[in-house]
Amino acid sequence: MDVSSACFRYWGKADPDYSGEPKWHPFVYHSLDVATVASAFWACSPSVRRAFRTALGASSDEALRAWVLFFVALHDIGKLHALFQIKAPETLKATWPGIEPNGIRRRPYDHGCNGFVQVDEEDEIADWIGTDQRKPVIAFRNWLAAVAGHHGSICQPDPIKHIREYAVEDIVRHDAGARREWVEEAARLFLAPVGLTLGDAPPKCSVAARSLVAGFCSLCDWIGSNAELFEYRLPSKKPAEYLGWAEAHLAREDALERFGLTASVLSYEGVAALLRGDERPRGIQTLIDGLPMAGGLTIVEAPTGSGKTEAALAHAWRLLEGGAADSLSSLPFPRKPPPTRCSLVCGSLRSAHSVAPPTSFSPMATVP
Repeated sequence: MDVSSACFRYWGKADPDYSGEPKWHPFVYHSLDVATVASAFWACSPSVRRAFRTALGASSDEALRAWVLFFVALHDIGKLHALFQIKAPETLKATWPGIEPNGIRRRPYDHGCNGFVQVDEEDEIADWIGTDQRKPVIAFRNWLAAVAGHHGSICQPDPIKHIREYAVEDIVRHDAGARREWVEEAARLFLAPVGLTLGDAPPKCSVAARSLVAGFCSLCDWIGSNAELFEYRLPSKKPAEYLGWAEAHLAREDALERFGLTASVLSYEGVAALLRGDERPRGIQTLIDGLPMAGGLTIVEAPTGSGKTEAALAHAWRLLEGGAADSLSSLPFPRKPPPTRCSLVCGSLRSAHSVAPPTSFSPMATVP
């Protein structure tokens, strides 16, 4: 694939307020930005690899990594659709010269689940993998449902969401051709190096495994969408060339540490190290040091103001130091917290890690 290919007529990110030029980023490059983050996170995180092995029952880390990166690269395949592209009409004119916007019948379109349903209802998966047998099609569909949903949601087959006759036939055919072209290119980039093809069935992706895949993809998409890290650029490099550049760039920027996914863990000093002034552990906080040093689901439930956040952070700190975990992720505050709350959480994170968490993003708490 080169920059004259159909896929390069589609934008992946567009922002008229972006400080530089151009005001858009090619679909191909954004997809590879996210896959690059996934590759780096996979390489540096034993717990990520362990979680995927457990959830998917794969015998080969090499093959499992290839499938994960392949599907992460497809997470935005719903953007290869005129109804998404027309959301930025001025950008569309620049990316796809000669297209007639009047040939697109505008209507609401979600590139996540509407895009997934489009692929599913048109039987495109069978065309991509070269068979319409039920098992391989379902195996592929389940992976695609996990990465395409965005923000941790899982797409579901739903004929009602299938948008038919959304554009003139030439545009509809162009969209479908671009999707197939990108699937084949992603297979060349990520599957072929380990001897896999589109004709091979990916590991069975159960309901539980889909949640893992969706969460992992969402996190990688969050970082890969950062325009300060991956600046917008005009198409100039072939996908393989851009992928090599993106991998080197991410390493130079030490981006995973900058975003708080990797860091050296300081020696655990107890809940007291996360408290202010002369405060002492109380209530639920006094139970933390007795919790098992093993991975699992720990629910912290206590009245408001009783110190749940510090308790949860202390438990995470213990697991990090003990090697039972190697990163800390969480949900953002549901509403803007007061400044003292921001300082408390960020200060707690600094206590546990040798580097400060990123300050250009909303502070996070383990317990909302």
